[in-house]
Amino acid sequence: MSTSPPIRQVSMARAVVVTCCAIFLITLDVTIVNVSLPAIGRTFDANTSELQWVVDAYTLVFASLMLSSGSLTDRLGSRRVFAAGLTIFLIGSILCGLSPTVIALLVSRAIQGVGAAAALPASLSLLRECVEDPQERARAIALWAAGGTISLAAGPILSGVLTSSLGWQTIFFVNIPFALLGLWGLRSLPRSTGHYAKFDVSGQILAVIALASLTFAIIEVGETGVSSPQVLTGIAVFVVSAFWFLYVERRKETVVVPVDLASDRIFLGCLGVGTILNITNFGILFILALYFQDVRHTSALTAGMLFVPMMVTIGLGNLNVGRVTKRFGTRATIVAGLFIEAIGFAMFIATSSTEPLWVPVLSTIPVAIGVGIAAPPMMATLVGGVPPERVGLASGALNSSRQMGSVMGVAIFGLLITTAGGVVNAIRFASVMSVILLVVMAILAIPMLRPTEKQNEPLMQRAEEPAQS
Repeated sequence: MSTSPPIRQVSMARAVVVTCCAIFLITLDVTIVNVSLPAIGRTFDANTSELQWVVDAYTLVFASLMLSSGSLTDRLGSRRVFAAGLTIFLIGSILCGLSPTVIALLVSRAIQGVGAAAALPASLSLLRECVEDPQERARAIALWAAGGTISLAAGPILSGVLTSSLGWQTIFFVNIPFALLGLWGLRSLPRSTGHYAKFDVSGQILAVIALASLTFAIIEVGETGVSSPQVLTGIAVFVVSAFWFLYVERRKETVVVPVDLASDRIFLGCLGVGTILNITNFGILFILALYFQDVRHTSALTAGMLFVPMMVTIGLGNLNVGRVTKRFGTRATIVAGLFIEAIGFAMFIATSSTEPLWVPVLSTIPVAIGVGIAAPPMMATLVGGVPPERVGLASGALNSSRQMGSVMGVAIFGLLITTAGGVVNAIRFASVMSVILLVVMAILAIPMLRPTEKQNEPLMQRAEEPAQS
């Protein structure tokens, strides 16, 4: 009977390849559907609300279950949870491509979200276990983040090519080889036993209900109005479940997020930065895909290509952020990224239906620079600042907040399409909102992300520099 290799003998390259398969697929399926939304809408005669749910059915389930899967990763072991998550994601992808109705597609997208929620925290935990040296680990995290960025770039392009030539269904079938590669490579990584942490079942269920009902209410406002029974019911369920959640958690020894983490300013600062980045970034991706095709009447392929400068810039920012943090510091880099992204959204305020297409494309560049240099040091700060037995929970909390940001970004930006009088006005209003959110978060991040006495920021800066070989 063969035994698993010791953790210290596992090469960083193997761990990065396996975990990058997960982050590539998970991020790809957030962005790959945006360009295909008009085609999906034509196939199923779907309205704007249903198209929002095509995006949000995935990200909502993904975000809602992230804390649960983070705790399960700590309890059961990262390899076991990673394998289960990737398998569920593979099944969901196949079902998406075979969906005969929009309802079936939404259910299949939700199944994908379950798999993504399990695989993502486990992938970061695997990196923590397999790469012991802090400098090597931070380089691995930077490469892991770059894998997600590559999928961000590939999503719109793949979506445009596949939708135009083979149909939107194939955007989900493209996941199959990457999922199989990740599962095959996982065999060479160590088996972890987990730490058998207690699991807060009732807290997790109430958190899922609260998040789902709030998102449902926001999305339905655009279609049925703020006073409709659907919206009022969603708000009522959210209020009741949120207060019940707070009531239950205050009386428990085991809670969704431990008190020491929930009160840590750096932990909260990272969650805040991650949430705002995703609200603005994924919100603009959703609305620009509709702008390029429905307002400017470009093809799906052309719309995908128009996102390439943005995605490539994010990737370059991820790969070179180590040099920036080494020179200016982690906190300064994160704050600068937020301000630079705000500049990009300020440029979007003047968007019109007749301007040259290169104008909105140019506006995406500072947005991409900001995201590219702010996200990796934010993740490295969080993962490097918690004990090994809490990595799954901390990364689950971070990614849960980020994915809820994605859900809220798509929901709010989509709501503006119907309430602001069309896509163009929605972009303008959303841009003003984004500038305010980014500037406020940048100001708050200055005190919240100040290093503690226990942290050695210069070491972190050196560690965050990705390999240049």
